[in-house]
Amino acid sequence: MMKSTFKFLLGVVWVFTITPSLLVAQDTDTEPEIPFIPVQLQRADARSLSMGDALIGDPYTISVIQQNPAVLSLLDYYRAVSVGSWYDARFNRLNHSMSMPLYLSKKHRFATVINLQHSGDRRLSLWDQPSEMDPDFMVFDALVAYSILLTPKWSAGIGQTLSKVENDLESYTTTSTLIGMQYHPDPSLSYGITFRGIGRESTFLMQSDAITELGTASIAQELEIGGSFRYPVDFSPNKMVLSLASTKEFGQSGLLFKGGLELWATPWLALRGGFLVRTRTNEDGPRFGMGLKGSWIWLDYGVAYSNRRNETQHQMTLTLPFCVKCTSY
Repeated sequence: MMKSTFKFLLGVVWVFTITPSLLVAQDTDTEPEIPFIPVQLQRADARSLSMGDALIGDPYTISVIQQNPAVLSLLDYYRAVSVGSWYDARFNRLNHSMSMPLYLSKKHRFATVINLQHSGDRRLSLWDQPSEMDPDFMVFDALVAYSILLTPKWSAGIGQTLSKVENDLESYTTTSTLIGMQYHPDPSLSYGITFRGIGRESTFLMQSDAITELGTASIAQELEIGGSFRYPVDFSPNKMVLSLASTKEFGQSGLLFKGGLELWATPWLALRGGFLVRTRTNEDGPRFGMGLKGSWIWLDYGVAYSNRRNETQHQMTLTLPFCVKCTSY
């Protein structure tokens, strides 16, 4: 236990100290004005949302492959199927997703994630907050992820996304690539690193006459590194999961820090909390959530509500683990 804790503390020092110093040469003090808003608002499941999106190295949720495809090779529940929906009250958008395996072998694994996004219903806002915008478009995208097990402790992966956004006036198709690696030295520790920024993404702009203008833009280049620590090591069951991550956007000053904590109050009930802090703009956003775990079905709920980050989101995910004996999450 002491050895695992020491390894995790070293990883924390790397994430929050060494990585920023290596990337400081990329900082600039000017932030370009971006008139268009990215169409894809949230690419995570409810568990990741409630833990601050800090699970890029956590090999226990199949939906994490949207953040780090290398997780596939070390997933405990590689046969799991996950479905979920999230609603964003600020933009009145509703998104549905499904994560599922495609092909499994000893060293090579494929999986896919399908997302469908469309206009939502303002009555879904739990805080009765009216939408700032009511954009008119529909999005369909599919992620195909591949990972290879390099050693029993190392894996690498790549994810390719094909996305189509359209409304009555315009239609665009974009592609993007995500590259990741994962290190899993022992059952209690896991680390992940990802690079995104290859390809383009769809964007939208609300005109004064309520017309939604669509477009595309280059994806911001980002490097993210994070780690997860689980206790106890023997998974009988887990009592605590602590995850931390740091994201650097090239060409921009500052960092985005993420963190999340999961505590199991009972073998079937998990309470979660997380945060995001962006140093450049002093934005911060809390996250909260919970999980219910049965023998053959898991239900997760997450919420992100922050005036400083100008966001109002809530999300639910249903997971079918398809495991004989589920001892960890």
